[in-house]
Amino acid sequence: MTDPSSSLAAPRRPRWRLPLLGSPLARRILLLFLIAATVPLLLLGAGSSRMLELLERQAGQREQELLLRGVALQVRERLLVARDQMRSWPVPAGEAAALPALPGLGRQFVRVLHLDGRGARLAGDELLREMAAPLPAIVPDRAQLLVRERNGRTVLMILLPAEPAGLWLAELSPAHLWQPLLDAGLDGAAWCVQDGQGLMLHCPAVPQTGAQASAQAARLHARWPLFLEGDFQLASVGDWIFDLSAPVEPVLLAGQSIRRLVAGTLVGTLLLVVLLSIGMIRRTLGPLQQLRRGVRQVAQLEAGARVEVGGSDEFAELGRAFNRMAERIADQFVSLELLASVDRDIVGRQPVDELFRRMLVEAIGRLDARTMALARIEPGRMPRLLLQWNDRQHLHKIRRSVRVLTPPEHQMLLALQDDGAWPQACAWSQALGDDLQAFPLRWQSRTLGVMLLAWPREPGALARRRATDLRDRLAVALAAELRERELTWQAGHDDLTGLLNRNGLHQLLDARLGDPEAPAPVELALLFIDLDHFKSVNDSLGHGLGDELLRQAADRIEACVPARSPVARPGGDEFVVVLEVADAAAAAEVATAICRRMALPFQVGGREHFLGASIGIALAPLHGRSRSVLMRHADMAMYSAKEGGRGRHAMFEEPLDARLHERGALLADLRQAVARRELLLHYQPRVAAADSRIRSAEALVRWQHPGRGLVPPGVFIPLAEESDLIESIGSWVLDEACRQLALWRRQGRVLERLSVNVSPRQLQSGRLVEEVEAALLRHGVPWRQLELEVTESLLVGDARQASAQLAELRQRGVLIALDDFGTGYSSLATLRDLPIDVMKVDRAFVRDLGADASAQAITRAILTLAQSLGKHSVAEGIEGEAQAAALRQLGCDELQGYLFGRPMPAAEFEQRLPHVSAAVAPVMD
Repeated sequence: MTDPSSSLAAPRRPRWRLPLLGSPLARRILLLFLIAATVPLLLLGAGSSRMLELLERQAGQREQELLLRGVALQVRERLLVARDQMRSWPVPAGEAAALPALPGLGRQFVRVLHLDGRGARLAGDELLREMAAPLPAIVPDRAQLLVRERNGRTVLMILLPAEPAGLWLAELSPAHLWQPLLDAGLDGAAWCVQDGQGLMLHCPAVPQTGAQASAQAARLHARWPLFLEGDFQLASVGDWIFDLSAPVEPVLLAGQSIRRLVAGTLVGTLLLVVLLSIGMIRRTLGPLQQLRRGVRQVAQLEAGARVEVGGSDEFAELGRAFNRMAERIADQFVSLELLASVDRDIVGRQPVDELFRRMLVEAIGRLDARTMALARIEPGRMPRLLLQWNDRQHLHKIRRSVRVLTPPEHQMLLALQDDGAWPQACAWSQALGDDLQAFPLRWQSRTLGVMLLAWPREPGALARRRATDLRDRLAVALAAELRERELTWQAGHDDLTGLLNRNGLHQLLDARLGDPEAPAPVELALLFIDLDHFKSVNDSLGHGLGDELLRQAADRIEACVPARSPVARPGGDEFVVVLEVADAAAAAEVATAICRRMALPFQVGGREHFLGASIGIALAPLHGRSRSVLMRHADMAMYSAKEGGRGRHAMFEEPLDARLHERGALLADLRQAVARRELLLHYQPRVAAADSRIRSAEALVRWQHPGRGLVPPGVFIPLAEESDLIESIGSWVLDEACRQLALWRRQGRVLERLSVNVSPRQLQSGRLVEEVEAALLRHGVPWRQLELEVTESLLVGDARQASAQLAELRQRGVLIALDDFGTGYSSLATLRDLPIDVMKVDRAFVRDLGADASAQAITRAILTLAQSLGKHSVAEGIEGEAQAAALRQLGCDELQGYLFGRPMPAAEFEQRLPHVSAAVAPVMD
């Protein structure tokens, strides 16, 4: 094979040698020419053949219709001849007489039968009589065509009145009747005749040759109806339909097939096209071969790849453009290889400092630079600058410095956005020389570092483009490292507070505790902190202010723990403190400091909010050597602190595990208590202070557990509040109280109003008005007979939503009572605006009346405040007559306590209610 280089060097010899059809492009050009020539010929031939075939088909169709009509009329003529012959037949002399010689019998008719007027056979064929029975009604002087089936074939008969009496019944001969169809003389034709009801009268199978069978689809069809009702009585036969199907004859032109003529023309045209395409191929493939050889050289990274294409046509212009492109590719390949190495380091997660060091060694020569330096900013409270640059004497020797950035220097670096001259005011860059060009390394509007370059002469566009490409890759490398650091930090820290999250806490504890089976276990203390009352405050404030509360709580906890002691927020309002090498006393000291700090008011949203914290303490290895055991025991101790009154800390003890298990089992049973109808209401009377008559009552929920008996509300109500069951229980209590009150009203029991406790959750849901309205309407209870008790915790935070609901209920007639007044953090300004009708004095003040002067003073102040605001007052927890006398003296309106009656079932309570007659009861409405 000829060497391409030798062909280029010999100008007088052909520059290329190519077999005629050895090139794919040559075959493609030849194929395109052939297609361009043959497609129109094929379309023209197909169109002409189709047109001739269509004309032939139309002519054949008309010819078949004429033939079919003539054959049908011949069949009709034979029917009429047969009818006329039957009319000339003589009638037999008697019943047993033999049939005389009848014209047409044996040729036109197969068998004949003569019948009397009643259908009895007189003479003739018995089989014909069986086929004719029963005889249809016949019109006198009219022949009737009958069609019967016998042994799978169709039998045609003529029924004709005989003169002077009787009927002639004759079976027509099929061979004689359908002879015109055979006489038509069409080869391969199919003749079929059917009556008006679709019964096939005649349709013989047509034997076909192999050619006819293969061309079965190319047939002509013709139909013709034969009208017979004018000549015959057709009871159920109707007109006969003649159907002819015959094969289509091939179309010939001048005695020759059109397809042969088209094929000959096509072959001749193809020969001409091949000759023309060979010339075009020879003129085209020579320059293309040269270009292909040059592209291969570029792909194989050969230096000096060029092509020589003579002439002034488009191929010559394409060759010159290719030579320019090859030069540019050679120039850019160096920078592309450098950028690819940077990409490999980014994907391989190589340290940025190592990448910078390698780029300083490899890139300074490829950028044609005299000086090169790379610097990156390390963020933090005191940002630092990590600088690397080439030594002036030994370019492959890298110098490195780390320094803390002054605020002006840091701001100057952050302000860099565009490429340009580097200011010489920076002290740390003076050692690099003059005429530095700065290329800031930026990512998503952030300056992460800077690349400094100095050229021995003014750089061209290509050198600057290489520098900017390298700058962009290095910025991506810095951004990837920064993003990886941020992801690592986010995986182990809480976004809201910046403390360790659950994952970070688990990793820390696993690392600190080490192997639980180690002979020398690690000593540390774990403090599990849960904020008290946070959920109610968060629901009233909204999640935005709730997050601010959590941030303040995190700052207070960090301020109370020793330096470098990890603090975590696993989730929600829970925090964890890890104290290194701490005993019980040291842990208790930190927990006490946190409880005191958390008891101080929080300033959020322009108001004070009180939370507090409950803390559980677990020690390692005393209470557990593994992270899971230690966390579980600290959590148990935290719940023990909550049960002890909140705002305190508790150390883990072994019985806590069993108590927590029992608490979980009780909570699971409580979830099914409403569905199982285990909840019930007890009613405690409230009497008038003046005459001790029962005026109202308070509905109190009780739980009749199937195994534990009557569970006190102080046990299951806190569980319901913590597990979100309090809303469903509160809805049930409201509905059950209204049902019982409606029952007492129908019985004539006198009770001015019934008080029902409402949890803050029911108010926070925003559905309290709808639930109250539905319960009252469902049971037919007047609005004014229902009293709703809300706790003082409602006044903590933003009470606008609760106040709006209570105001709407109060406007409709429901009484609103403020329970446990004086035990929380009520604001008198809020109390003035809150829509309430009743103020209840808590049992904590009533219990010490007569024994504690301060309790006497506080109770007097509360009752005086209620009188000043025009509120109805109720005191609860009265167990002695001295307490009742003191409250009467202080002006309390209603009294409630064991002195007047314990909470009791409805059946027992209703016995103490006064009863009125049915005639008086409606007045209560």
